Amino acid sequence: MRWSRKKIIALVLVLLMLPVVGVFTVNFVFNSIPVTLEIKLVDEKGNLVQGSVVIYEITPDGARKIWAGSGPGMVTAVISVPMKEVGVAEIEGKIVKVYKSINLDIVAGNKELRKVGVASVVIDPTFSGSATYKSVTIVMRDAPSVEQTPPTGVWYTWQYTTVLSFAAWDSINASYSYPAGAKIVIEKKSRPYGSNTWGYAGDGEVTLDSGIESPWLSGRYNHILKFEIYYYYAIYEVEGLYTECMGPVDTSTDPRSYTRSTSSWNGQLPSGGSYYLTPAGDTRHIPVTKGSTYSFYVAVTFSYPRVVSAVLGVTKKDVPQAYLHITSSASHGGYVKTVSSDGFLTSYSNWV
Repeated sequence: MRWSRKKIIALVLVLLMLPVVGVFTVNFVFNSIPVTLEIKLVDEKGNLVQGSVVIYEITPDGARKIWAGSGPGMVTAVISVPMKEVGVAEIEGKIVKVYKSINLDIVAGNKELRKVGVASVVIDPTFSGSATYKSVTIVMRDAPSVEQTPPTGVWYTWQYTTVLSFAAWDSINASYSYPAGAKIVIEKKSRPYGSNTWGYAGDGEVTLDSGIESPWLSGRYNHILKFEIYYYYAIYEVEGLYTECMGPVDTSTDPRSYTRSTSSWNGQLPSGGSYYLTPAGDTRHIPVTKGSTYSFYVAVTFSYPRVVSAVLGVTKKDVPQAYLHITSSASHGGYVKTVSSDGFLTSYSNWV
């Protein structure tokens, strides 16, 4: 259909006359997907609370403000997030494109009630299709009075973070493979500025931009793999109230570096837990999946603009899959028992 000048002017006038609901800002990006966020604001007792809301995208260059609005306890935000392809992976028998995860901090505040809160959300375009929907609840906590107005902004630090631990005995060898696109999940923590207590704010994700593989490693040792991950500390302001948030940052070169430490092991297998039995001489490929709770913890400390630290839980998202490989000498005979209790992020292998 060909649009005349009169038709275009008429369409613009109709759009301008449509009612406006709420206050919102939408920034659409080329090669992006729309995301609808249903944000619920509650106090510590679960009662709905009026508040202003600001959404930030966490990037290596800072916290980018992408939305602002307000509502009486329930707020709907429509945003767009970029799709940055990392590579392809086979997931449930299908070849799919893997994209970097988008980490968001959603900050809410109410000046009259002196309450403020943060909830962190991860948007993964790999599984979102052409659009996605997320529901999130922000618990608004009391904001203590502070003598001086804190500086707002974002500060960064690199920190080695344990992502895998495995041990093996004589004539048993182990290796690991982390493909590009694998994701490390790390919790975020927040607190009203002036509070001494950190609270869980949600999770952040770090997408691996390159693959990591090890050679076969001999037995009688415990091996610990650590990735160097970027962390941020932010001070946000909303309605004149301030809140702190800490968590991981997804960069374009994850992991920037990694280390593998080795220590002696006495060969004792843990009792209980999940396990595999593998005949001597065969090779077992074990998916390294997330456990029911966080498998590891990392203490992250910042010294500027003030000394602040928090302990964050670390686990791994199970798609696309990383593997722990276990093989053994056929001449030994018997079976190799590989025991774990947390999705094999920590495991021990010995003969039975």
